[in-house]
Amino acid sequence: MIDIDDEALAPAADELGTTSKVTTVNAALPRVAEQGASRRMPADMMSMELDLDPDTMKGAWR
Repeated sequence: MIDIDDEALAPAADELGTTSKVTTVNAALPRVAEQGASRRMPADMMSMELDLDPDTMKGAWR
């Protein structure tokens, strides 16, 4: 059992359209994980080694 802040939970439930503590927390957890992944994405993309020379790219746009 965990103690949930009801004042923080209420607006989250409204946003998520959930009606219980369990469904609100279970709906919020994946969203938080997705937000973290989205926040990291630009840095991850910048660290990729891409082969974008003209010969490689000529077939990319058809």
